[in-house]
Amino acid sequence: MQSTAFDFLRQAVDFMWSSACMIEKKLDNGKSLLRQFREELGLTRPQVRQYTGIAERTLVDLEKGKSIPNVENLVALSRLYNKSLKAMLEAMKIDVSGIPDDLPITN
Repeated sequence: MQSTAFDFLRQAVDFMWSSACMIEKKLDNGKSLLRQFREELGLTRPQVRQYTGIAERTLVDLEKGKSIPNVENLVALSRLYNKSLKAMLEAMKIDVSGIPDDLPITN
C-alpha cells in the first residue's frame, strides 16, 4: 500500500506528541528557529495571527517550545514562512531522519 501525504502528516503528528523533544531549539542569539522564521519576514505575532488565525498566545508557546502545533497550524505556518514541513519539524527539534523528502503524488 502506497503511503500518502496525509499518512506522512499523521505519522509526524503522532511522533511529535509521543516525543520528548519539545525542548526549544535556539540559535546563538537565544531565539528559536520558529521566531527567527517569523522575524526574517519582518512579521509580528499579531500579523501572523491575522494571516493564519493562530492565537498570539499559541504562537508564543510554539516559539518557546512549550507546545507543538496541530497539523493545520503547522501547514499554515509552513506556508506563511515559506518553509517545508520537514524544516518546520526540524525547527521544533523533531528528529526527521529517515523521513523522505516530499515527492509529487502520482496517480
